[in-house]
Amino acid sequence: KQSVDMLRDNIQYQLVIDGKVANCMVTMLSNDLTTYMGILQPDESRKVLVLTQVERTTVEMATEIYLLMQSESGHGVIQIK
Repeated sequence: KQSVDMLRDNIQYQLVIDGKVANCMVTMLSNDLTTYMGILQPDESRKVLVLTQVERTTVEMATEIYLLMQSESGHGVIQIK
C-alpha cells in the first residue's frame, strides 16, 4: 500500500503554453491532483486532473504545452504537446 497526500508537500502546479504561465486552480473534485489524498494498492492507479482556464485558440495554436510541478524537494515536467 502507498499513502498519497498531495497537499503535504505544498506542490505548485503551472501550465506553460509557449513560455506563458497559467496557474492551476484548486477544486473540490475528488480526483483533483492538487488536493488528492488516498491509499493506493500495489499496481493500482488513479486518473486525476489539474484544472486551469485558457482560451481555446491559445491551446489550439500552441506549439509547446507542459505541466510544471514544483515543491521544496524538487520539480517535475509533463509534456502535453
